[in-house]
Amino acid sequence: MSLEALLSPPPPGAPAPRAAAWLAAAARALGGFRPVPLVVRRCGGSAHDSSDGAAGASSEIRRWSEGRFVRLGSDQLLLDEAGALHSLHPQRRRWLRRTEEEWIHDDVFELRSAGVAPAEAVDAVTGELIAQHGLLFWSRWPVLTAPQRAQLLSVPQPWGVLGTALQNHPEVAAEAIPGLLSPQAHDANRRALLSAGAESAYVPPARCLPYLLLQVEWNLSPGLLGLARGAMSAEPAAAWNWRSHANPVVRRRLAELLPGTGHAWLDWLAIEADEAVRHALRRRVEAERTAASLTDELTRSREPERRAALGWLLTHWSQPREPHLDGALGRLLTPPQRDKLQRRQARR
Repeated sequence: MSLEALLSPPPPGAPAPRAAAWLAAAARALGGFRPVPLVVRRCGGSAHDSSDGAAGASSEIRRWSEGRFVRLGSDQLLLDEAGALHSLHPQRRRWLRRTEEEWIHDDVFELRSAGVAPAEAVDAVTGELIAQHGLLFWSRWPVLTAPQRAQLLSVPQPWGVLGTALQNHPEVAAEAIPGLLSPQAHDANRRALLSAGAESAYVPPARCLPYLLLQVEWNLSPGLLGLARGAMSAEPAAAWNWRSHANPVVRRRLAELLPGTGHAWLDWLAIEADEAVRHALRRRVEAERTAASLTDELTRSREPERRAALGWLLTHWSQPREPHLDGALGRLLTPPQRDKLQRRQARR
């Protein structure tokens, strides 16, 4: 059984032999098997506090199991090297000494065949597989099926694994980031990615921007903003290309968040049809240009599309404008633009 096939565990209710075969294959892929303690001797210096966590208490393993096991989630559930399930149970406490000055006892544990069906341990074993082989599973993302990808997303993983996988495989990140931020993913994975974005510890590829900008529309979290801004800063040319995206929300958020100055806002405005996006572009132009410079450009420009964009900007200009420009605008604007400007001035 291939490693990625282990991400297709038997479903709940599967026959016991099928689940047992999967567990045996999983055991062959796992490492970290070691004996478990069966007798633990504990001692301390005061009979008034004989708890295991008492100050000055110490412990020593007196007897180990003959077989070797991997602990699954709960310390009590164990998987042996053949894929069989076991559980570890406290059996008794054997007192060796109990005086005012000193106490010593042995805690004795018993290994039993687990009282759970193999199918019930599948989630715990899958979690251990991903914990040990997370980077390898992520590197095989392109060949994983949709259920296998969902399984990988649903198991909590440290940022050391997630971050390395996303940084080393940008093509995986472009597909995985929407999944990691979705309700389908484990909450710990979602928090790890958002924390990395907020701390500028991870920069996603610009291919993720449409998805990220749509999330930013309804959730202005520092993590989402950090991821979006990081992608724009790292790949400004690729980010700029999303100005032709079909969704106007993506275009508007791009116009609002794209870092830096000197972008060809007027070129974008000349081909932009959505009113909300046009006003976002207007605000960027107002932050970088003056009405006088735009009027001068309108005087010199001979391109119809650019003249229309400049006229629209000057008609909707919201910043203070030099009074002497009104006469020039009266000659340069189209009749509809001139009428709109006069109505706006009358309302002031």
